[in-house]
Amino acid sequence: MWKSLVAILHWEEDVYVAQCPEVGTASQGETIEKAIANLQEATKI
Repeated sequence: MWKSLVAILHWEEDVYVAQCPEVGTASQGETIEKAIANLQEATKI
């Protein structure tokens, strides 16, 4: 089952930070793509 979630990204110091407010997860990466991939991994249930 798939569910759409919101990802909020912003630049902080020298990395991109990605947050998913619905489940309270956050991650970071050197690129937007890496930050999103890391957030997806952190958000898996």
